[in-house]
Amino acid sequence: MMFSDGLDMSIENKEDNNNIFNRLEQKNTEILILKYYVDLTLQQITGILGLNISNTKVRLHRAKGNSGS
Repeated sequence: MMFSDGLDMSIENKEDNNNIFNRLEQKNTEILILKYYVDLTLQQITGILGLNISNTKVRLHRAKGNSGS
């Protein structure tokens, strides 16, 4: 999966993704990994992180926005 901000979640770009993840806060990295690598639903992520669904959506949106160069 490729975002308009340059984050390509395919395995082939693992090194590039690691560089991006190293620049992000842990909370942003964990939600991107849960959503796009582990392929969990928002409801599953909500349960794991202990957030409500609205906060989960906001955090995911912000994490994708912060992953750009």
